[in-house]
Amino acid sequence: MKIPDRILRRARSLPAAIQAAHVKQVDQNAVARAATIIPSDASVFTGRAPEYRGEPVLLYADTTVQPNSNGAPNIDALKNPNPGPMEITQIKFRISANGEQLSGGVVSCKLTLGDFVITNDFVPMFAFDGVDNAINEEDPGQNATTVTAIDTIVGTTQATIQDNIATEYCWHLPCPIWVPSGAVLVPQFFHRGTVTTPADVSVSYIARALPVGTPVPTKMRLPYIGVYNAKTFTLFETDSDQSTEKQLYNSTPEQLHLTKFVGRINYFGTTSSGTNASSEYEQQNAGSTGDALVYFNLTMIDSRGFPVVKNNTPFRNVFDQLTRTWDVDVVLDPGGYYIATINAAAGAEGSGAPAFTNAQPTITMQGWRKVQ
Repeated sequence: MKIPDRILRRARSLPAAIQAAHVKQVDQNAVARAATIIPSDASVFTGRAPEYRGEPVLLYADTTVQPNSNGAPNIDALKNPNPGPMEITQIKFRISANGEQLSGGVVSCKLTLGDFVITNDFVPMFAFDGVDNAINEEDPGQNATTVTAIDTIVGTTQATIQDNIATEYCWHLPCPIWVPSGAVLVPQFFHRGTVTTPADVSVSYIARALPVGTPVPTKMRLPYIGVYNAKTFTLFETDSDQSTEKQLYNSTPEQLHLTKFVGRINYFGTTSSGTNASSEYEQQNAGSTGDALVYFNLTMIDSRGFPVVKNNTPFRNVFDQLTRTWDVDVVLDPGGYYIATINAAAGAEGSGAPAFTNAQPTITMQGWRKVQ
């Protein structure tokens, strides 16, 4: 094995009496390290680097969930496969149905890690975080591919391929989730029944491996989400709904460091074309001249009675129209909560027919806490 120039330069700076011994020892160390990393049979990787390298890890599982039913993917596929712990930094969700557009409000997910609660209830896929890919969420049909087929006899034809329109979401965790070797962050899915179509869903854990022997942190940070799923509203009818003390709620014994609120709206029902579907494409959901963005209004107080959102405020003035989030920096004590009141106005439907007939808002609060 050739000795690197940097090693030779370092060796030349040492006293002559130890130069040869130093170069020999460095050379032996390099050979031993290479033997550990590179297997003798190059076709089969059997060795592992002894030092920390932060190897990326991606775990994936999927399942099909029937309307108004629970479902779980293959849990073994999501177990930490490494001899040491790993840290999950992102969680990705995907939802699709054969030929129908489904929003992330159709299927919810609940996450637990052993005895630790990550979500206090089932959270709709689109409410784990703000918008990452607005075009994909607003109109997954944009991803359809138009192909040109050349037929030497009948000429040229075009076809649009979108038999399985998918919508994708990503939760950028407020802190990594520490998972021991062989352990698993368990997802449970629930189809909320807002459409009659079974949903094909998947979850991916984006993580990094930690070295063998990494001690369990004495105080470990874990993310947490509290969720308020409002009732189903009939569009353009006056109505209201209010969260309870056990929804936007810190159910843990630790202080919760909140980083953001997320506000999403799932539109669903029979469309003007007679299709049973769902969407969060708000621009389409009030007819051609209606305004669904200001149809829902919100007030909010905390468990001390403090007016967090004092006046009746349009939903998209509270949660940014593009990101669907409201970034905050506040500590919520154990048992603390927020009460949100959603008021629906009997607005005009516009000159065109509404794309959907019903809507269900969701609000989540998320942050992290330290556990022992």
